[in-house]
Amino acid sequence: RLSHEIVRKSNLKFYKGNDLTTDALDKTILSILKNSSKLVGGCNILIVGLGNLGFKISLKLVERGANIYVLNRNVEKAALVGAKTVKGP
Repeated sequence: RLSHEIVRKSNLKFYKGNDLTTDALDKTILSILKNSSKLVGGCNILIVGLGNLGFKISLKLVERGANIYVLNRNVEKAALVGAKTVKGP
């Protein structure tokens, strides 16, 4: 009964794990660049793999104006993000 009351009174927020990771990485990049007095716009960033997380992170960074380079097997997926494809070894 007590747990029901606590849960009922709680303000639950649902958040997907991938979105949480994407936001954390975005804030980390902004923090690193802030310490060196730079902005994300115009920075060259290489992302290896465009799985679920790689795709979301690259999309967020493209929205911020970064130049994204992708090392990925699927060239079409890199084009969806607007990234330049880098050829691997």
